[in-house]
Amino acid sequence: MLVYLIPLILLLGYSAITMERWLSVNKAALALLTGVAVWLLYLSVPELVSWPPHEVPDIRAERESISERAIVTSTGEIAEIIFFLMAALTIVELINGNGGFDFISRLIRTRSRKKLIWVFGLTSFFLSALLDNLTVTIIMVALSQSLVANEEKFRWKVASVILISANAGGVWSPIGDVTTIMLWVDGKLSTGHLFGALFIPSFVAAVVPLIILSPGTRGLIDEPQPESMMLKGALGQSGSVFAIGVLGLLTVPMLRGLTDLPPFLGMQLALALLWIYVDVTFKAYQVDFGPQLQGHQAIRRIDMPTILFFLGILLAVDGMEATGHFGALARWLKAKVGDVFLINGVIGVLSAIVDNVPLVAASVEAFGDSQEEVFDKDGAFWTFLAYSAGTGGSLTIIGSAAGVAAMGLEQISFGWYLKKMAPLALAGFLSGALMFISVN
Repeated sequence: MLVYLIPLILLLGYSAITMERWLSVNKAALALLTGVAVWLLYLSVPELVSWPPHEVPDIRAERESISERAIVTSTGEIAEIIFFLMAALTIVELINGNGGFDFISRLIRTRSRKKLIWVFGLTSFFLSALLDNLTVTIIMVALSQSLVANEEKFRWKVASVILISANAGGVWSPIGDVTTIMLWVDGKLSTGHLFGALFIPSFVAAVVPLIILSPGTRGLIDEPQPESMMLKGALGQSGSVFAIGVLGLLTVPMLRGLTDLPPFLGMQLALALLWIYVDVTFKAYQVDFGPQLQGHQAIRRIDMPTILFFLGILLAVDGMEATGHFGALARWLKAKVGDVFLINGVIGVLSAIVDNVPLVAASVEAFGDSQEEVFDKDGAFWTFLAYSAGTGGSLTIIGSAAGVAAMGLEQISFGWYLKKMAPLALAGFLSGALMFISVN
């Protein structure tokens, strides 16, 4: 029964996070407690070092070696994501603090709420194919904050649309989502096949929620009121900050493709270049357009509770992976379920609860050597796995890294998203899945 303790801890932790407001405890503290508790149990109980039980090493030294390797691997992978997120959030703060988003918001002429959700949704969908869903979510949510000033619930709706669209848009590009990158690098999927097979299903998954939302979204938003005097003649200055920041973000996937530079290092490079530009031009900004935000000030303004919340969730999920639960689940699905579409549907739903990366990694391990045609390169299993794992993360606000970022930026409550937006995300997910299955 010990093997079920870690899933139980994860379930209790997630339940506590959903009741954050009722408990009056910050979700970051609850996530950290959950993550550390999972690893504490993993290291304290020998039977959990490698599950199923028949694989447990008998030698204590070997057990300690396995535990140490698991921790080092987990913390290394988590650190990459955390550093990526911190750099991206700092870039967004620099752009926002120096008028970059005010500059863009002035170029968006429409004040119709209905048109805005379509603009943000479709822009996020296509932009996430060039960048990645996490970066696009951060940028677009920050832009919506500068455009929609004092309408919290409508901003929550916009942020949710951005999240659903960005997750769907990341599916049909080899650089749009970390799980798609995994399958692409591992040789399971090719670039041309991704576009041909998944563009329409992922587009359906993004558009269906917009269609459902449109009839109930009426009225106009207020004219945005910039906080600084930058827009009174600073068009070139604020525009240059926005351009350098966004171009820096665009170089991240380009550098990965050309040099195999890890995304978190590419993001650090983009931050360094923008930071240098802002600091070098700081005095000129001060003289002409009032107080501006420097790099060290932007770092102080990023939302650290969101970073720590993300850390706790990743620790908990990696602890589950280290004990072999995801691998055991994949083997069980292979033996008992069999149908590739049903297996991927289950993985899609599970990716709303736990991170999709270990789920995809476990699937590659369990099905990678299968000889059936559906498991060949560009086969139906891998293609539908990319769709399910990517879009399934939108079923809850904590089902993807992009969702966690949106949650932190807008302080969206887990319960509100589950009640208001999860049914729409599910409708999109199922519609896109039916579109894929009907063709394949």
